[in-house]
Amino acid sequence: MKVGMIVSNEPGYYEDGRFGIRIENLLEVQGVEAPNKNANDKNFMRFEKLTLIPIQKNLIKVELMSEEELNWLDDYHATVFEKVGALMEDGAPGKEWLTKMCTPIERS
Repeated sequence: MKVGMIVSNEPGYYEDGRFGIRIENLLEVQGVEAPNKNANDKNFMRFEKLTLIPIQKNLIKVELMSEEELNWLDDYHATVFEKVGALMEDGAPGKEWLTKMCTPIERS
């Protein structure tokens, strides 16, 4: 991989001949400065999310997810709302929908 490349992350589950589900996001490869870098160290990279669309929560079985996974989902939705919501007018139907879709997931 090289800095600036765009890649897709497509985790999914499929049952042959029955159904499938996939969450797809585009990611940008970015360089990261290592805090204690020596001349012989390798360069580090990270991914920056480019696709900022809420994940459909009503399809999620919360009881199958760990607290860490649920927190990741809530953090992702907070980022989506912060970045996309800032581009929308308050009171607009689209922003109301985004607000609803980005609320923290209910835990059982």
